[in-house]
Amino acid sequence: MAPPDPKEEKKPRRRTKKEKFQSTAESTAPTPGESTSAPRPGIEVASVPSTAEETAPNTSPDDLKKQRALLKKLRAIEELKLRQASGEKLEKTQEQKIEKELEIVQELAKLGFID
Repeated sequence: MAPPDPKEEKKPRRRTKKEKFQSTAESTAPTPGESTSAPRPGIEVASVPSTAEETAPNTSPDDLKKQRALLKKLRAIEELKLRQASGEKLEKTQEQKIEKELEIVQELAKLGFID
């Protein structure tokens, strides 16, 4: 009988992206009672609904898509404001983005997502 061919040996199965993500999520998951995010002292961030289901359940898919895009822009603006408050110098385009915050909030109100 011939020795086994090394190419025929079973290789360990590669983990899928989903499996890799789950293993890292489990290892970094907070314990019950532990806060998921550390509050930043002295800086108050506006409360922005994270999902469309929290705001308006009877809306069209197009409105929900637009709402998600606008909320993403608001989160980016909040992050830029935090960076600016910490003393970081922002680029001109980033400052212009912050200036558009009111327009974004008005658009969300027009769509009926903000009172």
